[in-house]
Amino acid sequence: MKNTIIIALVFSVLQGKAQKEGIKPLNVGDKVPNIAISNMFNYQVRESHISDFKGKLLILDFWGIHCASCIAEMPKMEKLQQQFGDSVQVLLVTTDSKKQVDELAKKIKIIRNIKLPIVTSDTLLSRLFPYNALGLHVWIDGNSTVNQKTDGGAYVAADIENFLHKKKVSLTQRNDDDGYFKRGEPLWLQGNGRQVKYIKYHSLISEDLRGVASAGGGRVNDPITHKTTRIYVINMPIQFLYETAFKEYGKHSWSQIIWEVSDSSKYFVPENQKMKSYEWKMTHSYCYEIQVDTSKSDKIYSMMQQDLERYFDVTGSIEKRKIKCWSLVRTTISDSLFRSNNEGKPFVKPAGRDDVDSITLHKAPLKSLVEYLKNEENIPVIDETGYEGLIDISIPYKSGSGNYIATKAALLKYGLDLQEVHRDMDCLILREKKQ
Repeated sequence: MKNTIIIALVFSVLQGKAQKEGIKPLNVGDKVPNIAISNMFNYQVRESHISDFKGKLLILDFWGIHCASCIAEMPKMEKLQQQFGDSVQVLLVTTDSKKQVDELAKKIKIIRNIKLPIVTSDTLLSRLFPYNALGLHVWIDGNSTVNQKTDGGAYVAADIENFLHKKKVSLTQRNDDDGYFKRGEPLWLQGNGRQVKYIKYHSLISEDLRGVASAGGGRVNDPITHKTTRIYVINMPIQFLYETAFKEYGKHSWSQIIWEVSDSSKYFVPENQKMKSYEWKMTHSYCYEIQVDTSKSDKIYSMMQQDLERYFDVTGSIEKRKIKCWSLVRTTISDSLFRSNNEGKPFVKPAGRDDVDSITLHKAPLKSLVEYLKNEENIPVIDETGYEGLIDISIPYKSGSGNYIATKAALLKYGLDLQEVHRDMDCLILREKKQ
């Protein structure tokens, strides 16, 4: 009996080693080897093989515990699984361990509730389908052939329906085979680019880089002077480029962005195309990079502004405009209802954690409450209470809900109110240049 067990274990180890040594990256049209898929949970078995999914559309969704967009996509994938039943099998694949996923489930409701099979500690599938950024989705048809390598947001139920009915499906394909994207290097050094160590200054604008994750407003400082010598933005809409250029890393702020343009479809997703936002983003996102030496660091943001104006023919300026705001005011002279008792340690407990839909502030400045209200109402909120002390307050809150009535009612209990006013506020004005 012992001999049998030892032989089985040795065979299993040798088989796993052989699988790893024989693996090479696959592309669309390639046959997928019948590898073992281990460390599965939310599934009837702990280990299966590619051949076990013969006759089905197998969708591999590569995600990670630090990929918020991947996690946000999971409910959509679960609905697709429910809609197509046994014709489709979605597998959520991660190189993270089950322990890491279990720890995440304690914090994130989506992970706790997801019923889709999850493959943890993956070492094989991610070698068959290497990626520069998480969010890669691979379709494998019923004959174990790679059919699509795309993003999760690139397809909807109708595409799967067409595939199952043998109709042609044309999705945006990802190309992750050019090597790992190194954020610490200029864009034109990716791969085997030319040397640029003698160049004192460069800037560039490119179209959307397929297969590379978005990154907003990154900057690199000189290690000796700590001055900013490089700024980069990856795969972001035009408005974000201008925000980065004019904020100057927190030096400036504004209450609202106002576009004065003839055709807004170049800058925002048109209302009649909201369902096709992914396609719009692919054709209306850009990459930008500027690198200077330390002698030009103090001008790097103004140089970025000039670059954007030259290429996009849109000027930007911070101007005063009278706009609608919510004014936070007192309803009584007394501040006893919200004034802090100054006991214990200060803390701010935001909504969205531990499934709590409220904000609790203790020994916190009033500006902390104003910042949360700005996020909720999506319009400027100004503090006109005249109160400069610390507060204790707890109010219902759900990010992006715009539930003004509930927020107002909660604030009234503390002797505070939100009133609609119009005030002269700093605004970022973006206007097209006259041709």
